Order: sequence, then C-alpha cells, then structure tokens
Amino acid sequence: FFLSSYMLVFLYPIFQSLLIPAEFPEVDNYLRFLFAVPIYIMMRNININKTTILYSVNIISIFIGIAALYYSIFFSDSRVRGFTSTSAIFSNISLLFLLISFFTLKDFYLTHKKHIYIPILGTIFAFVAWNSTEPRGSLIAVLFVLIFILINKELRNKYIISNVKFIIISLFIFSSVFYHSDSMTRINNAYSSTYNYIYDNTPHYWKHKDSIVPRLNLWHASINMINDNIMLGVGLSNYNKSLDSQIKAGKIQPIRNDSNNYTAGMNHAHNQYLDIFAKTGIIGFLTLIYFIGMNYYHFYRNLRNNKDNIPGFMGALALVSYVSYMMYHTILSHQQSVLFLTFTLAILAGLFYSKNIERN
Repeated sequence: FFLSSYMLVFLYPIFQSLLIPAEFPEVDNYLRFLFAVPIYIMMRNININKTTILYSVNIISIFIGIAALYYSIFFSDSRVRGFTSTSAIFSNISLLFLLISFFTLKDFYLTHKKHIYIPILGTIFAFVAWNSTEPRGSLIAVLFVLIFILINKELRNKYIISNVKFIIISLFIFSSVFYHSDSMTRINNAYSSTYNYIYDNTPHYWKHKDSIVPRLNLWHASINMINDNIMLGVGLSNYNKSLDSQIKAGKIQPIRNDSNNYTAGMNHAHNQYLDIFAKTGIIGFLTLIYFIGMNYYHFYRNLRNNKDNIPGFMGALALVSYVSYMMYHTILSHQQSVLFLTFTLAILAGLFYSKNIERN
C-alpha cells in the first residue's frame, strides 16, 4: 500500500494527460514519484547507525546556513533562494532541517554527549537560512509540527527538552530575531492590504507589496475550476488558460491590470490541494490524499512500536512539514520541491524499515 501510493501519484497524471493533452514539463514532475521507489528499496537494505544519521542531518543544516550566508553576501536578492529556483523552496528545505535539528537535540545529547555543539550549530545555521528567505507562510508548518509532537505524550517526552530555562531562552531568541526581521514587515503589509480589500472594499492594485489578494483570487479561480470540472479537472497545462477565461468573464479580478497579461503568467494555484484538484479532478486529488495517508500510516504506526527509530521521527516531521507547505506552495509544480519531497520521504522510510528489521 505504501509503494502503491507513489505509483498512483505517478500514473494518474499520465493517464489524465491522454484525455486532456498536457505539456511534457507538467507531466515530468510526477516522474519523481516513480524514481523514489528504487531509492526506497535500496535504502531499506542499507544499515546506517543512529549516530551517523544524526551527524549527517546536522552537518547538512550547517551547510544550508553557510549557503544562505554566501548568497546573501554575494548576491543582491532580497529574499535568499540559494541553489533553488524560488525562495519558497529554499525556505521550506531550511525550515525542515531547522525542525529536525532542534527536535533531535535531546536525542543527540543522550546518544553522543561529547559533541552537543553540532546540533546546536545545525539549529542556528538552519534558522539563519530560513530567516534569510523572509518566511511568512511556513510559520504554518512550525505550528503543525508543534501540535503533532505535543499531542503525542511519548513523542513529547522523548524529543522535547523539558528544561524551562532552555524553553524560555529558545522562545526569546526565536521571537526576537523573527520580530526584527523583514518577515514581520511582509506580514504587516499583507495584513493591511488584505484587511482593507475584504472589509473596506478598498481597490487592490497588483503592485501592492507583499499582498496576498492575488493569491486569494487564484484560490477563488481554482474553486470555480473544480466546480466546473470536478471529475477530470482542466488539465495539467490549462490552468493559465482557464484563469484568463475567468478574468475576462468577470468571475474574478485580474491578477495584474495589464490587458496583455491579466493572469501575470500564473499556471498554478499557490495551494497544492486546490491545484491538483483543479488540474486533475477529484481522482487526482484523492491520489494525493492517499499518498499522504499511506506515508503517515507508515511512519506513525511503526513509530508507535519503536520510539527510538530516529529515521521514523524525521520522516514524520518531513511529512507533517510538507503537508503544511502544501497549503501555500504548489509543491508538485516545482521540480526541486517534488524531488526533495519524494526522495526525502523515500530515504527516511527506507532507513526506518531497515531499523525495524534490525531491531526485530
């Protein structure tokens, strides 16, 4: 069932593209789900000890922070995107490693007390990388991950440091840095323009800085597409065309006030759930839900039987994080996002399986 979830997300878009022709780059993204299968099979036959996994993740976190510092110093982008195509992708990856490094601090200390500075540095550098992207939507993932850990007593006891002084210092540093970052400016800008647009009927101009009104219009358009094409969707390559038709019909406001480009070139919904539903219909949407459900079942069910399985905990964190990212980012429309999602889950699921076999 776990492997079938990868195969279904790979196969259905290909089948749907035979009914509604799609460009190859749109279908190509879903090939990553197929490529992840042999990765999973390979990794579950490899035995890597817990210490190596913990060191590897934290060293990667440090390198992500170094990369962010390099790009912020030598490149002029206001929001660092690092080695990815958009700052949102780099932000998502940085935040995932930040969460993993932070929540494995306790486990790292209990496993290998001498080098506790490594996960501390991993947490700090990953936080620097995440903060350099001026994050906004990814705060949802922080909330969801906290809820996921706190509602489970055994996970809470194992992975959260109960020292009150440590918690207060961590919260103070996080909130202080975040409050004085450009992220708060972006959040305030978004709140002002959106509040005025919704409650005061203030006209929206597409150049309003950091506004989420265009995104609200995209979501509205996506719901219209779902209502009109609930079974098959509009097709993987027809989102922009359908969006343009709705704008010209007066169903939604223009994303950009330019008669030559009302849609601003948007070809996805900035919400994975709405995007896949609008493009591939209800069956495509259900394949994504099935994929999420099978991964959650695989990680969480087995994690209950073996709390000490660190790849399982990391896999659960990665899944919860990406389920949250999908609320504001169209993962499957970006090659690097879908590649990182599928390979990360496949690698951790394989190591998780390997550790359970070793334990048995």
